[in-house]
Amino acid sequence: MTPLLKADPEQPYNYTMSFIAACLGMFLFGVSIICLGSVMPYLVENYSLTDVQSGTLASVLASGLLVGTISFGIIVDQYGYKLLFVVTTLSIQVGLLGISYAGGLVSLFVCFFLIGAGGGAINGIVNALVSEISEDRGSSNLTFLGIFYGVGALVVPGILGVLSDSYDYTAILNGFGWFCVLPLVYFLLTKMPKRHVSEKPEWSSITGLLRERHLWLFALFLMFHSGLEGIVNNWSTLFMERAKELDNPGALGYLTLLVASLTVTRIVLGFVLRNQQGLPVIRLSLFCMVLGVLQIQWTGGKYLLMSGVVFLGIGMAASFPIILNYVGILYHRYRGTAFSIVLLLVVLGNIVFNFIMGLSFQKAGAQTFTWMIWTLWFCMIMVLVPISRIVQRMK
Repeated sequence: MTPLLKADPEQPYNYTMSFIAACLGMFLFGVSIICLGSVMPYLVENYSLTDVQSGTLASVLASGLLVGTISFGIIVDQYGYKLLFVVTTLSIQVGLLGISYAGGLVSLFVCFFLIGAGGGAINGIVNALVSEISEDRGSSNLTFLGIFYGVGALVVPGILGVLSDSYDYTAILNGFGWFCVLPLVYFLLTKMPKRHVSEKPEWSSITGLLRERHLWLFALFLMFHSGLEGIVNNWSTLFMERAKELDNPGALGYLTLLVASLTVTRIVLGFVLRNQQGLPVIRLSLFCMVLGVLQIQWTGGKYLLMSGVVFLGIGMAASFPIILNYVGILYHRYRGTAFSIVLLLVVLGNIVFNFIMGLSFQKAGAQTFTWMIWTLWFCMIMVLVPISRIVQRMK
């Protein structure tokens, strides 16, 4: 089998070690993103949060993601990859450990902001790193990278579901916080590629990206996808408890199943996308979302609900790596800046739609969860039409 990454003897770093560092970083991003959704029921109970306060907490996490996303490009260009890996890991670790000692809502805001800021920056850095070292296997390698997001997102609700009867959720989060020491040590010991700029940047060309209609279409598609994914990650447990009348371990079990299906799908796609065009895969993914949401919305049976969750996870797996690869190909000269613009809209979508979801939960009930997913799915379909024309012209 052809290796995922090819070594370059002229470079003073190891491609495989750098890819492993990116995978560890994406694992931490998965932990940071799914953390709030996994512990939300506990926080609602312990702090007597209203639905609006829960939505605000989700928006604070997303605001941290926004800050991290905006800042990562400048830091990488000035200081390289390693410093940002270390700083973001420490930010996530302090946030996870701090939840245990939070004395109120303000303290929780600070903790989740730190988790979000670390997660937002590390998401940008690992995607930029893999895009830089992957040569002609961008879509496949970015998909394999996405697997570790799924692993990180799978571990949190899985461990909470298994150990919540024996340990308090704060003790479990402490365990995740101290686990961060392991990737931190790896990042410190690993030689990573440095940014090499052969000529002065053409700032008129860089700022010209802001006027690129094609780039904004890619960003808009991922913004709607991010909103959908954020709603599923942060609100599915409350939806399962209130609309489907499940207990907390049962609701966490469905969230774990969803993330597991997403992760397995990305493993398969990592091989499929070596020979398959990305656009048909996205269309199939959107169809799987339809099957999943229909079953989640209208069924009360255990197995149909499980099937719906699996289809929804399958449908969420493909869009990010494929669209980011298109962005990397189309804007390869200023890939980092293009990624920053796209990821900025991704985070904004997460903030806005999570807040809207909180308002909807409070005013109209848990069933608005699925109707919000339908709305975002329809928006993705509308944007995919012009994107298809762009991709056809890229061939």
